[in-house]
Amino acid sequence: MLKHLFQVLTAGVILAAFAENANASTITVTNIGYGYDNVPMLLNGQTTPTEEYAVEILVNLGGAPYIAYCVDLFTEIGFATYNTTVGDVSTYSHGGRLAWVYSTYAPGVTTNDEAAAIQLALWDIVHDDGDGLSAGNIQVAPTYSTTVITRANDIIAASLGQSSTNASFLHNASLSTGAPAQTLITAYAAQVPEPSTTALIGLGGTLTMFGWFRRKKQK
Repeated sequence: MLKHLFQVLTAGVILAAFAENANASTITVTNIGYGYDNVPMLLNGQTTPTEEYAVEILVNLGGAPYIAYCVDLFTEIGFATYNTTVGDVSTYSHGGRLAWVYSTYAPGVTTNDEAAAIQLALWDIVHDDGDGLSAGNIQVAPTYSTTVITRANDIIAASLGQSSTNASFLHNASLSTGAPAQTLITAYAAQVPEPSTTALIGLGGTLTMFGWFRRKKQK
């Protein structure tokens, strides 16, 4: 789910792609918050679980702190600064439904279980159209926490037919190479705030770790 190295397609190319729905800026991925770094997932039919980071991603955008989640499990991003284009829900598949999940559940997160469940639900909606975590290309190993799986499946079910515009998508790319990086969803930030002295929020349960976010290891 996350890796170091990547930069943007030029601002002109990105703005052409997203037209009036986006603003160019930069983000810095600074840390991770609530969630788990060892969720065993069965991806694309594999039978050996791969541990994934189902966590909040803490970013700084326009000098202000935001809490984000990733929306594409198979693209990487890491602790670095990226060119970003802030797009509304029309700039991502299932954008309105994903925004509803984010705006409904993310503001109230106070536990690792809650954050992990939101992340798993977002992945399932993106990659499997929300068929639940025991079917399709995105599954969680059945031996994993019943509490997290049940909570995630409840979010998926509740999101069916729902839509919101109260979130934005951060379309990211490497500063050094222009290669695409993980797209994130975060609080509505279509009008990027001016830089400020706002300190990055400190979250209880923050997992202090360095390295790549997406795949860790296989069991």
